[in-house]
Amino acid sequence: MLEWLARNPGAHGVREIARALTMTKSTAHRLLGTLTRRGWVRKAPGDLKYTIGLKVLSIGSVILNRTTFLEAAVPISRELARATGEAIYLGVQEGNDVVIIHKVGGAQAIRFDENVGTRAYLHTSAIGKAILAARDDAEVERILSETGLPRRTPATITDRARLFDELSKIRARGIAESNEENYVGALGVAATIYNQAGDVVGAITVAGLKSRMNSSRLKLARLVRVAANRISAELGFGVPAHSPVVKQTVLPGIVRGPAARAMKTHA
Repeated sequence: MLEWLARNPGAHGVREIARALTMTKSTAHRLLGTLTRRGWVRKAPGDLKYTIGLKVLSIGSVILNRTTFLEAAVPISRELARATGEAIYLGVQEGNDVVIIHKVGGAQAIRFDENVGTRAYLHTSAIGKAILAARDDAEVERILSETGLPRRTPATITDRARLFDELSKIRARGIAESNEENYVGALGVAATIYNQAGDVVGAITVAGLKSRMNSSRLKLARLVRVAANRISAELGFGVPAHSPVVKQTVLPGIVRGPAARAMKTHA
């Protein structure tokens, strides 16, 4: 029905739509009612005709943003995997969940590996907490009112006041951690990624065994922040001049972008 409305501009009556799609008028009316309530179809004022709604534009923009996001993030996530030896995940918010959209396996073994398409709670995963911290408190409250704070492990944060305190700390340091909150024995360190408009498009995390990563958390946090800043810069987001990581915009031993071009020109 949406495809037909998109191919046929203008407003159309229920009978016309039903006939074109070879369905009963009652079925067409029911589907149009659902699509109208959800914003996918718009009912023309003053009559019973329908046209495609502007909400369809949001789908196209999400797909375009996600494609651009992956094009920018995948090469950098591979470099981060090589620099850390751990698994790297890219995730986005979909509804009230986090969805993994890309992963790079690390050199180190990991027993709680997640595949592309895996979903997680926003409040239990490092990616999810990084994304939540970039939202305002009102939006976080809205999400929590719908999802609550389900427990994944004994370490999961299930108290709202404690979660908001955690989000405040994440905003201050620019790094989110999942310390055995999603998987027992696992540590995830994540940073938020922004686009040109300053909107959150996702987050990147390095994840592995806590017993192996615990001693290098500060180094991992720095590397993840650098990677997130680089991806954000690729998407057009300007890193503030006072950022603590603005002086190091590449991973150690890797020269890319304007610096690499300048070196090549100079040579």
